[in-house]
Amino acid sequence: MSFNWHPDESPPQIEVHSKAKLEVLRSYLRVYFDRLNVNPQREEFKLDLVDGFAGGGTFLDGNDVLSGTPLIMLEETAAATDRLNRSRSKPLHINCKFYFTDKNAAHTDHLHKVLAERGYRANDDRVVVRNSHFEHEIDNIIKSIHERQPRAGRAIFLLDQTGFSQVDLALVARVFNELPAAEVILTFAADTLVNHLVDTPQMAKAVRPLQLTESQIYD
Repeated sequence: MSFNWHPDESPPQIEVHSKAKLEVLRSYLRVYFDRLNVNPQREEFKLDLVDGFAGGGTFLDGNDVLSGTPLIMLEETAAATDRLNRSRSKPLHINCKFYFTDKNAAHTDHLHKVLAERGYRANDDRVVVRNSHFEHEIDNIIKSIHERQPRAGRAIFLLDQTGFSQVDLALVARVFNELPAAEVILTFAADTLVNHLVDTPQMAKAVRPLQLTESQIYD
């Protein structure tokens, strides 16, 4: 489902399935931080978090305001810093940089407003917000990740698009090729995927960048 935000209006009401996706993301980030920082001697953990379809940052759930994906990334990073340092004698610095892109200017305007209300400064050294298509920003994002992490390139890309065809799978393949430690969370409706998983030249062309065999696609 597509949502719309405007800086002078209340955020949109969330749907049940979208709320479930937010809960999954929050839980995944929590486990991710915990699993990758079991070494009590570690002093710094670098991670770049990318939201390619960021939206406006919040939703309404009835009368309650819910954090959207950009805020969840920021909140879980702060929560992990607090949680993981409770039992450590040597402090752990979680060094994250955040990249939030959306092609709709009203969405990024709303996101700027939400971030400011919560004390975050957009477009500083830590939080980057861009009113742009994700595919237009991927070069700068990968370059920034390489500069921050020349060896590891550890990153999570969240690509929560509204349609299967909105993400060029060549971009996903490029992320994996250039950032070996990166993960990509790609979401889409199951019925949409089923409609695409047919043995046609169009389907073969769409998934070719991922270098999958026919058996991997259809079995």
